[in-house]
Amino acid sequence: MPNHTSYKEPSLSFAGDAQFWLNPKMKSALRKLFKLILNPMEAGDGPYEYRPSHRIALVVMSLLFLGLGTAVVIVGELDPAYLLPVVVFGVVGLLGLIVGTLGTDRAVAKIWGSR
Repeated sequence: MPNHTSYKEPSLSFAGDAQFWLNPKMKSALRKLFKLILNPMEAGDGPYEYRPSHRIALVVMSLLFLGLGTAVVIVGELDPAYLLPVVVFGVVGLLGLIVGTLGTDRAVAKIWGSR
């Protein structure tokens, strides 16, 4: 009979490095692709305040912004007047998703305004 006390439940949180769904080679390639966005966000050597819940909130908010941008496209029937909200919500959602999934703890803290 197997020993059930040594079994460890897999973690499914975005906290830390988001390694549970993104292998290191893919993460490295994506970080190189988005280095123009990530490098300024990760710059600095001063103290900052970071909690794992900040990363989770950033990813969730980014997904909500992307969903809102998509909803505006669907409702707007590609009218040019709807282009500005789509671009704003889309860019904010993509930026947050990139920083939330690929960025360091410092980058996430910088998004939330921690200096």
